[in-house]
Amino acid sequence: MKPFFIKVIYMKKIVILGAGGFALELQGYISDCLAVGALTGEFLGFLDDTIPVGTHLSSKWGVLGGIVDHKPDPDLLYYIALGNPVDRRHLYSVLKAQGGEFGVLKHPSAYISSAAKLGEGAILCPFAFAGPLSQINENVLINIYGSVAHHSEVGKHSVLSPYATLNGHSSVGEAVFLGTSSVVTSNVSVGSLVKVAAGSVVYNNLSENAEAFGNPARVKKLT
Repeated sequence: MKPFFIKVIYMKKIVILGAGGFALELQGYISDCLAVGALTGEFLGFLDDTIPVGTHLSSKWGVLGGIVDHKPDPDLLYYIALGNPVDRRHLYSVLKAQGGEFGVLKHPSAYISSAAKLGEGAILCPFAFAGPLSQINENVLINIYGSVAHHSEVGKHSVLSPYATLNGHSSVGEAVFLGTSSVVTSNVSVGSLVKVAAGSVVYNNLSENAEAFGNPARVKKLT
């Protein structure tokens, strides 16, 4: 008689870093993923340094503790709910250096090509799009209806606001912020630490550490 084995499925506990408005939205997206089996685990709550421990953000979940003094736990899976790319980069780097593990979130309504590549900690919200041979690097946030077309790349820690779009063969560097309904046109490259204002359309390459606004986008160099 063959030996009988029971397969044990190990599930991590899920924690959101940050407890602002987007954290509540992200918790809903996580619940959607858990409900359809697109994500496994158990949601525990939020970590935040500005809201008292025990504060309930919803009927079921609240603030478990602060972030600054938190030591990453191997049983936890983290998601960052911050909309500022520089803050996302700092938090990811600090916890990652201490062994923290960040989950990838792919909402069931998002379209993600089988030929797209997603880095650790990437979050694709409802109706996000990642086309063939696109590359979404570590800790990138693509908000609702954000779109990354074929052969395009989003650098680490960057944020695409709702309806922001990268057209084919375009790229943005590290810690870039694209405002709501902004567009980076085909074959255009945007440098690191660039902020593109809502509704702006970028037709030409942008060097790092700049702000762009308008259609066509005008550039202001940051000091």
